Amino acid sequence: EDIINKVKKILNLGHIPLLETLADKITGECLKNKKIFLIKIKIEKLDIFKEAESVGITIIRKQKK
Repeated sequence: EDIINKVKKILNLGHIPLLETLADKITGECLKNKKIFLIKIKIEKLDIFKEAESVGITIIRKQKK
C-alpha cells in the first residue's frame, strides 16, 4: 500500500514524457526503503502505435552498498 501511494504521488506531479524517467523515479522511491534489496519494474504505454499493442520497458535496480 505504501508503494502504491508513492507511485500515485509521482504520477500526480504531472506528465512524465519518458517511460525511463517514470520507472527511474518509481524505483528510486521504492529503494528508499532499506528493506527492499532489489526491484524489477515493467511499465507499458498502451495503444501508442497502430502496429503494436504497447511500448514498454523493464528495469532492475538494487540497493547500493
